[in-house]
Amino acid sequence: MNLVQGCSLLRITFGLVLLATVGACGGGGGSPSAPATFTIGGTVSGLTGTLVLQNNGGSNISVTTSGAFTFTSAINSGSTYAVTILTQPAGQTCSVTAVSGTANANVSNVVVTCKTNVYTVGGTIAGLGDETGLVLLNNGIDATIIPGGSSTFHHPTPSARDALRDQQRLGQRRRVQRE
Repeated sequence: MNLVQGCSLLRITFGLVLLATVGACGGGGGSPSAPATFTIGGTVSGLTGTLVLQNNGGSNISVTTSGAFTFTSAINSGSTYAVTILTQPAGQTCSVTAVSGTANANVSNVVVTCKTNVYTVGGTIAGLGDETGLVLLNNGIDATIIPGGSSTFHHPTPSARDALRDQQRLGQRRRVQRE
């Protein structure tokens, strides 16, 4: 092999090595990979109605049973989340703990606790004579006996808003719906 052939062979070999090296780097073209995304969720307890939760003021989820929930819209890694209650269930009040943070992994520690609203029952009685009394039943139980001549009453047990109260006076029974 002469000097010219040796130089040509060296150039070809160098070119192939250079081409292989650039090809292994990916060539620098193409699109960058999408950022990692994470879901936001947690658990709901005590729910008896429909609750609407919201993440970051826009991603809403309607929850109808106690148990696990996950927002359908994932957020980018490093983004913040803030879970709030958009709509309370009828007759209940819910609260949220672990409300906000930064998503660096899937979040499943948001806790929503719902409690049934209770109301004390009491009132004023007019026209109850001294000789007669009144028996009030709170939703068919919890009898409160009001002696004759009394003008006020108070049931000792709180009640749900829609509970019916039974009223008995002078042997007559009638149902009263609380407003």
